[in-house]
Amino acid sequence: MSYILYGDNDSGSFTAEALFAELGVPFELKTINLEKYEQTEDPYKEINPFGRVPTLVLPDGTIVTESAAILLTICARHPEGKLFPDQATSDGAWALRWLMYISNNIYEAVGRVEFPNRYTSNYYERASVEASARSEIRWFWILFERELAARNLPGPFCFGETFTALDAYVANISGWYNPIEWRGPNAPRIEALRQAVKARPKLSALWARHFESA
Repeated sequence: MSYILYGDNDSGSFTAEALFAELGVPFELKTINLEKYEQTEDPYKEINPFGRVPTLVLPDGTIVTESAAILLTICARHPEGKLFPDQATSDGAWALRWLMYISNNIYEAVGRVEFPNRYTSNYYERASVEASARSEIRWFWILFERELAARNLPGPFCFGETFTALDAYVANISGWYNPIEWRGPNAPRIEALRQAVKARPKLSALWARHFESA
């Protein structure tokens, strides 16, 4: 049995697909159509009761949910790819910090944009919940942009010229609710990182399918 990944285009499953592509690791992709809300249907919720994507099933049948956990699992199971710094080092601690920052803050705010009704019992407050979340998403990315500027490393990635799983994660999520008209002037380092990930030979077709398909 190989890995099984449940996901959809323009979703958090891009990161896992990107890591498998970089590693050359085979996996089976099972599409969960988010536009049709297939993630909320019983067959999928028997696999992931949270009704979210992505979900990774390991070859032994173990189920892994949560995008950051999936990223770390893939990297830990394939250390030969060197896609995540040694967590005992300063680089590893830095990468963990910002991986969890994005997972805990930005992913959560995206949920408030997409499902504002879950965050208020007052129908008339939904628009306010969504607007606040959109503002927070941009502020969170600006803080990360400042962090990259302070590091001032040569090269487009979080660790300069070295591509890591964190770059795939940032590239995946930073485009959500942040059009290029905003990213260009407000987060140029993040946008440069996105373009560098897009240009990687093993990822260009995957990027097009996720983010540029009709």
